[in-house]
Amino acid sequence: MPPETGARVEVRRLTHWFNDKFFEEVSGALVMERIYKRYIPAAQGGGPPDTDTLRAARVKFATIWPISAGWCAPATGSPAKA
Repeated sequence: MPPETGARVEVRRLTHWFNDKFFEEVSGALVMERIYKRYIPAAQGGGPPDTDTLRAARVKFATIWPISAGWCAPATGSPAKA
């Protein structure tokens, strides 16, 4: 985390935005289709996973992950802190 207050606020804002967007477009869809639908009655939308939704989430993941991996890398010359 940066030592400056304004920079820390920006890091937290971007992290929150990314988390919400990733859940909405990728992990939320995957969890719903792969896990929750098993326990929801068919009359209420449960049943087998929708393969189109799973494919779309995987494409979004493949698009987002390389970008986010670049954000997570420590800056050159700055060791990652545990």
